[in-house]
Amino acid sequence: MKKLIPILLTLFAICSYAQAEELFCDTIIATEPRMMQQSPGIALFSARPSVEQQLYAVIEEGLCAHAASINVSAFDIPLRGYETDETQITISGLLDIYCSVVYNHPEYGDLRTGFSLFRNPDTPTLSSIVPLYLENYSQAEYDRAVDYTLSRVIAPGMTDMDKLLAIHDFLADKITYSSKTVPVYNKDGTPLLDSDGNQVYDFADSVYTPYSALVNYDAVCQG
Repeated sequence: MKKLIPILLTLFAICSYAQAEELFCDTIIATEPRMMQQSPGIALFSARPSVEQQLYAVIEEGLCAHAASINVSAFDIPLRGYETDETQITISGLLDIYCSVVYNHPEYGDLRTGFSLFRNPDTPTLSSIVPLYLENYSQAEYDRAVDYTLSRVIAPGMTDMDKLLAIHDFLADKITYSSKTVPVYNKDGTPLLDSDGNQVYDFADSVYTPYSALVNYDAVCQG
């Protein structure tokens, strides 16, 4: 749904485009929205797509199919600390490409800018990534929120720039930067504690998605 694209673009205007990432519990997420990129499309007369283009296509196919995992073993992406001069794609590069796919597909409101990492057993490279999807997600509810937003701000005779500014102003007024946090747990189910023995809290998964921004008017930058 192309009508979603300008809405998503306006959301990123609310937050900065600072680039950062966090690696924890074998999971990597963009803690701030990555710089949006165009899809690394294949040139008309290109004999062969670049490695980045091939990886983009693999991730795009997996995310659009809502695959449980995406095999990236063919790209020899090294773990941090194992990069060499011959390394073509790093984990940071993988995150950039992954986020580009997410941002280029706002029609899926349950996509998050993060994934879990799995390494090959015999080499210090990645074997697959496991995308993070929003649980208990309703596409119908998300689509209704999009239609409602457009119905409130779009009027006949508006130029594309008028529409973009109207959507931006509406969402900037409605959406609140989330303060909702939930307790964090270790893989074995025990509470994750800080150095003082206190329970660690983090944002709820939902606030990292466009769904929460448009349905609940509550999100962080990735929303």
